[in-house]
Amino acid sequence: MSPLGPGYHLGTLIKHFNTDTILAAPNKLGVLNQILLTHDYLRRENLVQNLKIVLMGQKKPDLSSESNTFTLLQWIPNCQVIEFPYMGPNAKSRASVRKNATKFQMDLNTLFPF
Repeated sequence: MSPLGPGYHLGTLIKHFNTDTILAAPNKLGVLNQILLTHDYLRRENLVQNLKIVLMGQKKPDLSSESNTFTLLQWIPNCQVIEFPYMGPNAKSRASVRKNATKFQMDLNTLFPF
C-alpha cells in the first residue's frame, strides 16, 4: 500500500493492471507480519492470483530466517516462496545481479518469467 500519488497506491496499480504480484521483503524478524498483512489486503481485494513471495537474504541472517519460508507456506497455501540469497552490498546493477545469479546457480528467468 505504498503511496504513489494523491489518492492511489501500489495496490491500485495491481488492481488496475490485474497482474501477477511479487511480494519482496527482507528475510528477517518481522517479515511474517509484513507479508501476512500485505497478503490479507491482496486477498480482500481478490488480487492473490499467481502470488509469489521473495525473501531477500541478509548479510547477517537472524534465527527467524531459518523458518520464515516454512511458516509462510503454512499460512499462505498455494503460494510460491522463493529465497533469494544475499548478493553483496554492490548488487544494484543488472550486470551484478546476473553475475551473482550464476554464482548461486540461479536462473532469474525461471524465478521471474516476464
